[in-house]
Formats: sequence, C-alpha cells, structure tokens
Amino acid sequence: MSQQVYNNRHFKIYITAEGEYIVHNSHKSFESGHTHVRNFSTAKYLTKLAVHSIVPKHLSKYLLVSLIRISTDSEYKGKLYAMLRGQ
Repeated sequence: MSQQVYNNRHFKIYITAEGEYIVHNSHKSFESGHTHVRNFSTAKYLTKLAVHSIVPKHLSKYLLVSLIRISTDSEYKGKLYAMLRGQ
C-alpha cells in the first residue's frame, strides 16, 4: 500500500511501505507511466524536469529511463533518448 505525499500538476509521488518513492504521471496508465526512486528529493527533481521539459546535463541511465517513462512529450522524450544513446 502506498500513500500520496506530493503532487505537481499531473505528477504524483507516493511513498511505499518499504520506504521507496513512486513517481506517476496521471496522464498515462500506471503500468507505463511510473518509476521507482529511493529518495524524495530525487522524485521531486524528476517531476520538475518533466514538467518543464528540462534535459539535464548529467543524469544516470536509470534516471534518464525514468524520465522517459513518466513523460508524455514526444519531442522531450526524443531528446532524452538521444542523451541516453550518448552515454
């Protein structure tokens, strides 16, 4: 069971019983529009990047894939895929 702890536009952050965080884009199905991260600040950072379509200069492969999963903007996702291929 998880509990919502944050909301930024259509992005919601939940904390699980295990203490990890789930970021979900409510404009996508849960199966294809969520990701898991270990801390709250990372979850908030992902929502900020996705809301403003910011392509970060340095981000781990896992977090790039997480951004792709929660994004609905195809142009933004294309930029993230290009960055992912460059790693």
